[in-house]
Amino acid sequence: MSYRIVIPIVERFLDMLRARQASPRTLEAYRYDLELFCKFLGSHDDTKCPLKGKPMDGTHDEIRAFIARESKRHHPNTVRRRLATIKSFYRYLIREELISHNPARSIIAPKHHQSLPRFLTEREVEQIFNNHFDSLRDRIILELLYDEGLRISELAGLNVEDIDFERETIRVNGKGNKQRIAFLGDKLAILLKTYVGEAASGPLVRSLRTGKRLSVRYLRMIVQHYAKTNPHTLRHSFATHMLDRGANLRAVQELLGHASLSTTQIYTHVTTRRLKESYRMAFPRA
Repeated sequence: MSYRIVIPIVERFLDMLRARQASPRTLEAYRYDLELFCKFLGSHDDTKCPLKGKPMDGTHDEIRAFIARESKRHHPNTVRRRLATIKSFYRYLIREELISHNPARSIIAPKHHQSLPRFLTEREVEQIFNNHFDSLRDRIILELLYDEGLRISELAGLNVEDIDFERETIRVNGKGNKQRIAFLGDKLAILLKTYVGEAASGPLVRSLRTGKRLSVRYLRMIVQHYAKTNPHTLRHSFATHMLDRGANLRAVQELLGHASLSTTQIYTHVTTRRLKESYRMAFPRA
């Protein structure tokens, strides 16, 4: 549920984020968080809701109370995002000289909960690709997600002209419009050449009937149909298998398009856990 209210100061804040090339999904999340926070403040005292253009006097205690309430209702990661949104908003108010004191500055978020990513074994991946595919396009979709470790949104945005068969690379437009280069293996390059044919431009994965670009939602349905899992599991599997076979962590970071190495390091926990399991199963004195 979204509280569809027009709040001028929030709109200005979102315009600033939009100018910094924040994604539509990020903007929607920020809008929802701030509208939710506004509703909370308004339930206490409508005159103290800074999001309605009233005096910007939301207090430290009110923000803490909001975070405490959200902590009882939602996953820690969601609460952390809500607090990050509020802190970013108040920093904006400070920069705009609309308030003189930042009430959110010293508030600490709940402990970050980072679950280990689900991944497929190499055998399970092979079983997927040994299955029958209704079209070469469908196979290409799963091959790109696994072989290149793409996000589903990155796959949806690929164009034919992003593929360089001579250099065996793919230009990927990642989060925040940050581009990176993915590398084509020989088998995938052959499949792509057959699939692309004479096409020189346009969406890479498209409707077989209309030729229009496939939506992320439709791509998810295709992946679920063949792999019985979500697209991100294939991306997780790519990273895990790369590290299992000795790839450098920094190289995997670049291939995944992670801005921070700490994001990639979660896969080292996965591979370490698998090593421990192998040790306990195989070593006689374990």
